[in-house]
Amino acid sequence: MPVPAGSETLDQLKTRYRLAVVSDAQTAYAVPELRAVGLHEYFDPIVISGDLWYRKPDRRLFQRALDKLHIGADQAIFIGNDRYRDIFGARQLG
Repeated sequence: MPVPAGSETLDQLKTRYRLAVVSDAQTAYAVPELRAVGLHEYFDPIVISGDLWYRKPDRRLFQRALDKLHIGADQAIFIGNDRYRDIFGARQLG
C-alpha cells in the first residue's frame, strides 16, 4: 500500500491527539476509500452523515464527533474544506 501524502504529519498528530472525520458521504464509500488510501487507521471516530440522515452543516454531525471523543467544542479544532458546510457547521458549536 502506498504511503499516504501527509502521513508524517498525521503520525505526529496521532501521538498527541485523537483525530476524527466528519463526512457527508455514505459509509459504503467513505470507509473503503479511507482504507484504500491508508488513512482509516488515523481516525476514530469516523462520523458519516449517510448513517445519520442529516448532512453538514447540521451541528448534530459535529456534536456526534465531540461526543464520541468525550470532549467539548472548546477542546477541539476542526479543519474543513468548505466554508459553509464545514466551517459554519462546526462554528455552531463554538
